[in-house]
Amino acid sequence: MSGTNVTTAAVQSQPKQKRHLVRTLGKSLREYRKPSILTPIFVVVEGVLEILIPTVMASLIDEGITGKSMPAIVKFGLILLACSLCSLAAGFLAGKFAAIAGAGFAKNLRHDEFEKVQGFSFSNIDKFSTGSIITRLTTDVTNLQNAYSMIIRLGVRAPIMMIVAWIFSFRISPSISLVFLACIPVLAFGLCGLAVYVHPVFERVFHTYDKLNNVVDENLQGIRVVKSYTRESHEIAKFGRISQRIYKDFSKADRVMSFNNPLMMVCVYVSMILIAWMGSKQIVASGNNAALGLTTGDLTALVTYAMQILMAMMMLSMVFVMCIISQASAERICQVLNEESTVTNPANPIKEVADGSIEFDNVDFRYSDNSEKPVLDNINLKIRSGMTVGIVGGTGSAKSSLVQLVPRLYDVTSGSLKVGGVDVRDYDMEVLRDQVAMVLQKNVLFSGTIAENLRWGNPDATDEQLDSPMLFCSARQGICSYHPDDLGTDLKPLFETILNYIPAPEADTEAPFQMLVSSIDYNEFVGRIAIGRIERGTVKQNQEIAVCNFHQPDAAPQKAKATALYQFDGLGRVPVTEATAGNIIAMSGIGDITIGDTICVPDCVEALPFVKISAPTLEMTFSVNDSPFAGKEGKFVTSRQIRERLFRETMKDVSLRVTETDSTDAFNVAGRGEMSLSILIETMRREGY
Repeated sequence: MSGTNVTTAAVQSQPKQKRHLVRTLGKSLREYRKPSILTPIFVVVEGVLEILIPTVMASLIDEGITGKSMPAIVKFGLILLACSLCSLAAGFLAGKFAAIAGAGFAKNLRHDEFEKVQGFSFSNIDKFSTGSIITRLTTDVTNLQNAYSMIIRLGVRAPIMMIVAWIFSFRISPSISLVFLACIPVLAFGLCGLAVYVHPVFERVFHTYDKLNNVVDENLQGIRVVKSYTRESHEIAKFGRISQRIYKDFSKADRVMSFNNPLMMVCVYVSMILIAWMGSKQIVASGNNAALGLTTGDLTALVTYAMQILMAMMMLSMVFVMCIISQASAERICQVLNEESTVTNPANPIKEVADGSIEFDNVDFRYSDNSEKPVLDNINLKIRSGMTVGIVGGTGSAKSSLVQLVPRLYDVTSGSLKVGGVDVRDYDMEVLRDQVAMVLQKNVLFSGTIAENLRWGNPDATDEQLDSPMLFCSARQGICSYHPDDLGTDLKPLFETILNYIPAPEADTEAPFQMLVSSIDYNEFVGRIAIGRIERGTVKQNQEIAVCNFHQPDAAPQKAKATALYQFDGLGRVPVTEATAGNIIAMSGIGDITIGDTICVPDCVEALPFVKISAPTLEMTFSVNDSPFAGKEGKFVTSRQIRERLFRETMKDVSLRVTETDSTDAFNVAGRGEMSLSILIETMRREGY
């Protein structure tokens, strides 16, 4: 009993599934509902007029030709002409509206699919694959367009013509009209058998189409790799194998569906033979007298009705075949339209991101629920706003996967990911992604002009904003040119372009002096030298100044004097007596100055904002050389000399931390990464340490 229940449920689910397909696809008609309704109306008019023509023709033969009545010939001839012209006009309008409805339905269907795909998360796209989505947007939609156009035209015309023609033939001769009824179960059984057999084949073909598109996409995207490793023959063979599978499946389906026409022809010719045999016997028996039985005109009408009925059945078989092919396409399209994105907006999304801080709290991530192992497992990471973080790892170590969780291209499987102290799933997605700038590994240039691609960043950008200068430079060789064929001799084109295109700084030279220290230099004779750009005002040599300590904002400003001023000329510094807003200068005379401090006049103390300097991330131990090669190289080799050099470096590199150890010969040096400390080591080596 349980097996019977399951089978019954499966059978009952098929009509529900078809209703579900029709309901889902019907939403894409929208503004093309009117042509879809007008098409069947004109088809009905065309069919009814065509069915009336044999009856009028029979009257023309019996009353006009056989009865030798010229008025009857003219009368029924004019009726035939009017019916033909009206049928022609109705057929033309039916074809026109069918084409509009079919093409419009396909247009809306592609739009709905594409719009749905745009809302997919990366998980949804991974589920379907790029090749599968392309097939559903092209081949599958075309199949549905053809099927829909046939259904609203031939699918309406054929049943009406078949039913009405049979009724008219039944009025003429009930016994002969039964011949048509005998053909229906034969055709129905044959067509249903063909449909059941070939439907799985067409489903398999469309899945193979997906694989074919994926192979072509992979080959075109990786064509350089293919050619580099001379794998053309392998790719051709792989493409050939998939093409062969499509060929075999289509050939198999076509061989089966080719039985459709012979089956129709058998029914047509058997029906014609039976009608001719039975009709001739009845005409002979009646003596061609309408009062006694069948006449020659009636037999002519019956033959015409027979052809109409059998042609209608053939049209139904064509519609039937097209529906079989398109059913698989309809199911695949509905899978896309009914797919819900795994990443959606909450009911009451947050519209503002407080800051750029990021926190991973026990985050696990899997690309699929069926994955054996998580891609990310128990990730705990805090990144403060303004910090620069490098994520280092080998290929396939989930670096990109970690970053893609931040703008919600994927959602975490468990745990929470917070941006600005709020879980990313609570934000409005557009707001979140506007605040998270992400550059994927693969660069993409979309179809269209370069200007259209550039306007992705700013749709309202003017042509002047898009037209930025292009230079060809080599920093290593110190050369620059305007054209790639010209090597150049120096960096003069770069500096000229900067002067021509970058506007001069705008600042108030009359306002009180204010400068933010952005770099520090050190000289044994004058001590620390503050370097920065003057934000406003003017400063003179020996002028009284005040320093706002960035690290101690509550402390009283330090008073000092600008004993010396320098402006930059090339790679050197030139002493000056006065500097105005917009210039980058170096200033000495301040004992305790660090990056981030603000230098201003004593009567207008106002600190400028500055991004906090990142703390050291790497620590090394510097010690006196005690190896067998000690004394072989270098002239500053004692611990005192090394100590003085390291602490002197901290005077200009504020990110460097030097601490003494228990040993007088070793010092712990902390800096911002390997590059920073490597530069220090190489500089000291060249100086003789």
